[in-house]
Amino acid sequence: MLSVPEYEIQRGSSGEVSSEWNINCLTPCQWSDPWVFVPLALAGCFFIIFILVELLVAPEPILAPYLLKQKVPVLVGISNFLVALCNFSVMYFLPMWFQTVALTSASMAGRPPSIPF
Repeated sequence: MLSVPEYEIQRGSSGEVSSEWNINCLTPCQWSDPWVFVPLALAGCFFIIFILVELLVAPEPILAPYLLKQKVPVLVGISNFLVALCNFSVMYFLPMWFQTVALTSASMAGRPPSIPF
């Protein structure tokens, strides 16, 4: 136990909490599990509500609806989404590959390639 005025902190308590959280997050879930379908259903509902508010209520919508009828703005939006998806996958999965396949440490796997060893 660490003595801090007003608090009693037990060593390893934050590690126990984080490891318990990781175990709960890594357990596989079925599609019928509420932890899976409720967030997906809520995301769909909120997306529909967002579109309706933007089309019918907002005096100045984020993106003017007439732009979605043109080819170029839609293609730019799709391109931006795909670039963001690629950036996320590289930033997340490349260090994981270095850790699991190349067997490097977490600090070496996550370092930017511009920084020398």
